Amino acid sequence: MAEAQGFENTSITTQSPRERDSYRWIQMISDALSRFGSGLGGSYSAEVSPCIIKGHPGLIYDRGVTELYPDLFRYLKQFSKTNTLRLQENRRIEAVETGEERRDKCLPVVCLGASIMLKETFLGAAGITPSSPHLLRQERPLKDIGKIIRIAAQVCKKGEQSFLASNEMITPGRRAQKQMLCHYQATLNISNQSKQYHYFEGAGFHALGYVCGEQFVLDVLVGGGPFNSSRLWGPLQRMSKDSIEVYLFMGIGATSGFGVLKASYYLDIGSA
Repeated sequence: MAEAQGFENTSITTQSPRERDSYRWIQMISDALSRFGSGLGGSYSAEVSPCIIKGHPGLIYDRGVTELYPDLFRYLKQFSKTNTLRLQENRRIEAVETGEERRDKCLPVVCLGASIMLKETFLGAAGITPSSPHLLRQERPLKDIGKIIRIAAQVCKKGEQSFLASNEMITPGRRAQKQMLCHYQATLNISNQSKQYHYFEGAGFHALGYVCGEQFVLDVLVGGGPFNSSRLWGPLQRMSKDSIEVYLFMGIGATSGFGVLKASYYLDIGSA
């Protein structure tokens, strides 16, 4: 913790950025977050873990959040209520290192689904598989959630578009195998460094991807929004025990704020 649509045609097609004039979802999120980016009322972050609580989907938060970050706890409580989730404090007493080591050894379901989806991209030719153990190596990934969302919005606006086949591990549901995800890719100059970024958007899946060393980082936007109308954006039901970072940017007033929940996944890139 720290302050701080379905397409029936499964073939890949492309579309010029000039043809996309509509105001996309990720652009709306970016614009909304920018109004709270200065953190006038404070900014906070913590981690939660999705799980099943007495047969219902829910979120486990660490001890101390209620007392140390009451605004963040109120946001989590409202988010859980809006999306019919159970919210529970972590009651187990165990070393943090032990919990992290156990998660690192597990291959997340969303990571497996992403590796299948990415086989249709240029990365597929080289071979891309979930990193095992599930750890980031070599370079540091993007950490600023505001920058991640701004980059995703730029890629959506400027990038070349194609369609990738979805699967049940990243877009759960009976029609998941028939759904397609919009895939945008663009080379952007961020902090004086030119890099190719990928943005994936579909019903229940929004993520920014980029190469980091010999790995591909996928930052999945799980949920968020304004304080009193936060929603699920990603496949939470496929993220059991995954680590989800929660960011809250407060405005002026007890119920003025914007939150984002994000999960990060790592895949290894092979040699072509």
